[in-house]
Amino acid sequence: MTSVLPSHFQVRRITVASPKGRMMWWGIGIGGGILYLVVAFTLGLMTLRNGHGWMFFFGIFFPILWIFGAFMSPAERAAPA
Repeated sequence: MTSVLPSHFQVRRITVASPKGRMMWWGIGIGGGILYLVVAFTLGLMTLRNGHGWMFFFGIFFPILWIFGAFMSPAERAAPA
């Protein structure tokens, strides 16, 4: 038994993007990746400099910790005896 689908159920054709459009998305992806790496590297170093080594280590798996570690106050150092 064949049925005819109403017009709102018809399959739409997907048009292929132009080469310029593809190149633009590659540029956005590469630029975004570079920006992410620079920000992650900067926040990671700020976290280490503030003395939050454990946050740096766990930040490798959960990068949100680098944001918190970078902007927290420096860790208290033990006074020499």
